[in-house]
Amino acid sequence: MNIKRILQTAAVAGFCTLLTNANAQVSTDSLILHLPMNGDATDISGNGNNGTPLNVVPAEDRFGTANGAYSFNGSSGTIEIPASPTINKIQAVDEITIAAWVKRNNVSADVFAILERYNPALDASYILELNTYLGGIVFVGNPAAPSPLITCNYTNWNVNQWYHVAFSYSKTAGQAKFYVDGTSVCSIPYTIDIDIADSTASFWVGRSLTGPDEYSNGLIDDLKVYYRALSDAEIITSVETGKQLKNRLAVYPNPARESVSLDHLPAGANVILTDLAGKEVNRSVANSEVLNISTKELDNGFYFIRVESLGSSASRKLIIRK
Repeated sequence: MNIKRILQTAAVAGFCTLLTNANAQVSTDSLILHLPMNGDATDISGNGNNGTPLNVVPAEDRFGTANGAYSFNGSSGTIEIPASPTINKIQAVDEITIAAWVKRNNVSADVFAILERYNPALDASYILELNTYLGGIVFVGNPAAPSPLITCNYTNWNVNQWYHVAFSYSKTAGQAKFYVDGTSVCSIPYTIDIDIADSTASFWVGRSLTGPDEYSNGLIDDLKVYYRALSDAEIITSVETGKQLKNRLAVYPNPARESVSLDHLPAGANVILTDLAGKEVNRSVANSEVLNISTKELDNGFYFIRVESLGSSASRKLIIRK
């Protein structure tokens, strides 16, 4: 009896079960913005809500992949996302989930803005940010409403450490929830409309324009916005699926010559191959756990493989050597 093979099979089966459950729990039908920040601010949700990077620098993401995140300098770095009919759905349904991976360079800085929609006529916004001065994670739904600001008193941050930060809110449910690394850290009664009275206003990543113009100092990656409130289970699944992809994804041979294989893939995963400049050279969909990609037409050099599944992703470096 091959005990090692049995254990490997059991591990893969457990991974597939997790992904099957995740598929049942995390629907992307309400995903209106997803910026993986792989060297640009392209929205891969299918809604075309692409951003414009301003004074931000590509950096290593939480997996150590070059150009997999953006570094914000704390003084002028931001990403602007124009208004659109799809992103305006947030205000129409009064439900929202915002999630991103963040790494702070300075935890004592007052503001680390994740996402803000700003109305210059009112000098007001709705926003999700980490705010040291106010004592934790802050959300404002409608600055014109009575008591629009809610604060989750969470201050357990370390410098240069990645955290998954998420916020979900449903006016119908009357509840706002804050999450760190998949764990619900605050649940607060809240029934405010999501509105800033300007459907043409841009969204800003890494910048808070209300009052003094303040910028985030650190890294932001994998920003997602849904126009519904994700459940606790969906938030946990989103975080854990990304960890499973990172830990189990296998790429071989590497270096590769005429083809490369990927193993332990979730069915339906998107597999994107890019060169060092970020140019896409191949895109495939995994129909089984193993996917073979021809590299015959590719030049020698370094490439990146990125796997995206159920709102999570993992990356690997690939060398082509013929």
